[in-house]
Amino acid sequence: MKFSGQPKHEKVNVEIKYRDVFQDAELVDVFVKAVTMLALAVGAARIKDTSEDSEARRWAREFLIGYGLLTIGEARSILLLFSDGLNVHARIHFRALFEYQHKITLLLEDEKRVIAFRDSLAFELRAFAKRLGKTPEDIEAEIGRILGIEDPSSVVGTKESTALGGDVKSQMRDDLLPEKRYLGTFAWTSQVNHGSILALYELSKTTSGKQEDVLLHAALDNKSNDLLYDALWVVFQFIVLIEQELSIGVPGVDGLIQRALKVNERMKFSTPEHEAEVQRLREEKRKRNASK
Repeated sequence: MKFSGQPKHEKVNVEIKYRDVFQDAELVDVFVKAVTMLALAVGAARIKDTSEDSEARRWAREFLIGYGLLTIGEARSILLLFSDGLNVHARIHFRALFEYQHKITLLLEDEKRVIAFRDSLAFELRAFAKRLGKTPEDIEAEIGRILGIEDPSSVVGTKESTALGGDVKSQMRDDLLPEKRYLGTFAWTSQVNHGSILALYELSKTTSGKQEDVLLHAALDNKSNDLLYDALWVVFQFIVLIEQELSIGVPGVDGLIQRALKVNERMKFSTPEHEAEVQRLREEKRKRNASK
């Protein structure tokens, strides 16, 4: 599995067309520019030669580029849906962004986990392809090709969740406010896509008594700017990680981050009171850990 070592190519057109009818115009403009910068970072990373890296470091970098590419797609999907007032239906893409951020954070901090995650491909591909009726010979040949090894039978692997240290749902629970953070940000954002009873409950409230623009009321919510700001920092994190891990400089990133902070000053997504509460919770956690 390789994303790096690619030949130079023409710049990919990542122009994102959008309408900021339903969201803050400045916030959307910053988000668009951040996605464009991430595309530039990924493009620069793809031509890097990682062949001299250690096995774990090389794979970590490949995973970073891969998740960076996925992040670009999810971010563009969010903007396209927002542009048409389909805010509620964009939520699953926010969930995906948070998962990419979570997984790459786990992988970059533990080389053993990187290798286990790499080897999980063999386990997962065998299980998946077998159910599709693929022959064992074809499956092993594909594993060998992707992992770049001659003897794929030497790689047993485990389930992906085992390689990562647990299922994503349990691991995404925040250290400070595990239930509130998980339910309020990660689980809630995908409710509508699962068609749950709570999604129908939410929908009934937004459409109650509406005689005109029922579809618009069913698709809009009052949380899009907040979620867009949260997603923006996921995009920023991927830019900075690629810069750091692959020694790439993306012009204008620092200035764009400052613009994002100015938007926060105006719209108050995160306030000094919020930050103080986070610091208090962190201090409480530190004291608990110290007393053990």
